[in-house]
Formats: sequence, C-alpha cells, structure tokens
Amino acid sequence: LLSARAGEEARLDGFAGGADDYLTKPFSARELIARVQTHLELAKIRRESELRFRELADTAPAMLFLTEPDGRCTFLSRGWLDFTGQNEADALGPGWAHAVHPDDREGVLQTFRAASAKREPFSLDHRVRRHDGQYRWAMCAGHPRFAPNGTWLGYVGSVIDVHDRKETAHALEESQRRLHQVSNHVPVLIGYVERDGHYRFANAQYE
Repeated sequence: LLSARAGEEARLDGFAGGADDYLTKPFSARELIARVQTHLELAKIRRESELRFRELADTAPAMLFLTEPDGRCTFLSRGWLDFTGQNEADALGPGWAHAVHPDDREGVLQTFRAASAKREPFSLDHRVRRHDGQYRWAMCAGHPRFAPNGTWLGYVGSVIDVHDRKETAHALEESQRRLHQVSNHVPVLIGYVERDGHYRFANAQYE
C-alpha cells in the first residue's frame, strides 16, 4: 500500500485493509523496488513450502487433514480423496463429514467440538464410506496447532484404515466366546494355565 498518510494509526488501517506492507510518501524508487522484490521472494518461498507440504501429504500412507480455528477443514490429502471418492470442493469445509457413517457422524462431530473447545488432542474410531460404497473402520487422530506466539490455529490430523485389524480382533473375540460357550457345556474340566500358575481360562465345571 502506497499512501501519503503517515503514523501508526494509518499503518494499522492499511494492514487491516489487506496490505502486505505500508510505504508512505516520500519514498525512493530503490526502496519501493527493494520492498517489492522482498515480498516476491517471500511469496515464492511460501508457494514452494506449500507445494512440498502437499507432495509429502499426498504420498503419506495415512490420509491427512488440516482445520482452522473455526473448525473448517481447509486441506485434505490425495489419500482421503482417492479413498472416499469425494472431490476437493465437496470435501473441504464441512463436506468431509458426509463420508462418515450416519450412525457415527454426530459422535465424531461432538468429539471434535469438545476437543476444539479445550484445544487438546483427540482420537477415535469410526466408519468411513469408501469410493465403492463400503464402510470401513478408520482411526482418526488430531493434534492441535499453535503459532509461535501461542495463537490457536486448528488441527493437523490423520485418518488410517484399520478395518482389517478391527475385523480380525472381532473374529478372535467371537471365536473365544464360542469356545467358552462350548466348553461350559461339556462334562469335563477344561482349563488353561499360564507358566506362572495363573489360570487364563477355566470352564464352568471348575466352579
């Protein structure tokens, strides 16, 4: 912003209006060129930094996201878009929630809002609709972001497909339940004892 107005109040008004810098008259051509070149270099560095971040995020094995202080999602990695089939325009803002299972959606949003209010990390499992329409279990974790001066910036987080692991754990639990059920109806004593002598399992005949 170039202006004939000087003073702190004028500069603050200029920055509030969206100016990157404030230069008052009179000024030399060298000073103007130097400031413009500095801002062009800074803009180039920011663009390159953002490009590197996106490249890293898009090649990460997890689906990554960024949110703002007001809760809006402003970045989703290519992993999320490929997994859910959403396009970026539909997924950003509150749109990502449409890929969450309807039965889990409100719980996910409540967990996110509660953590945001306290500026603390969060983690939970919920189902996400894959691009083929199948709902898969995923683990979502968010870590709060703060500026160097302590200003709250929102969250950086990840979403990981844990469906196979969760299904395996469920199958194991079901197998153990059936084993207990069967063993409790046979007329013999059945037990499993650890090396230290502690019983890990004993059927109803031991009672």
